[in-house]
Order: sequence, then structure tokens, then C-alpha cells
Amino acid sequence: MPLLDVTDVLDDPDFNESFNVIRRTRTVDEFGRGVVTEEIIPLNGVVQPASSRTLERINIGDWKLGGIDVWCRKDIKLNTDGNLPDEIEWGGSRYMVVGDQDWSHYASGYWEVVAVLTLGESGYNQ
Repeated sequence: MPLLDVTDVLDDPDFNESFNVIRRTRTVDEFGRGVVTEEIIPLNGVVQPASSRTLERINIGDWKLGGIDVWCRKDIKLNTDGNLPDEIEWGGSRYMVVGDQDWSHYASGYWEVVAVLTLGESGYNQ
């Protein structure tokens, strides 16, 4: 793969936009029940609807009604240390990260994630 530095595009306000990453942490309370806490992290990056090629790479069970591809300069986590996957809040909807790619070793570094529409209390968050 050529060592192209695409971070100029990621930082360009003509291409990037704001979105929130919801970092969810699971703990157990004194009664043995699971408790999920959320931290909201505002980020900028390039967000696009997921292509059919991208959706082919994820499990069919995770492919719900839609997905997005996100490229940004900060790490968005899939599922590490027993925590839940991050969620991305963008365009009035919430998307759960189902795939990630670390490109931090290229040029100035960036991360790519694939996220699918989440199922909320009243149906899909659209």
C-alpha cells in the first residue's frame, strides 16, 4: 500500500464534520447487576454512508438498516478490555462500531471504523 498521507483531508473543514463518540463502560454494582456508564467524546472526522463493499465485510447479523464509515485522527474502539463497543452519534442517529482498522502507523495517523445503526427502545434510531 502506498504511504499516502490522507490526514490533510481529515483535518480539512471542507470534508470533515463533528460527531460524538459514546464510550460505554460496563461495571458490576454491589448487588451483582451490570451498570453501563457513558462518556461523550466530541470528535471531527470524515463520515460517509457505508458502501456495499464495506457492508460485505461485516457479519450479516450486524448489518441492520444502514451503516457508516468514519475516518478520524482519534481512536474509536470496537471492544476492548471487556467494555462495550463505542457508539457514534451522527445525523440524529446512533451507530454501533462493528469493525475498526488502525492506520496510525501511516503518515500522521488515523483510524477507520465501520458502524451500523443501533436498535433503540422504540425501534431503530433513525
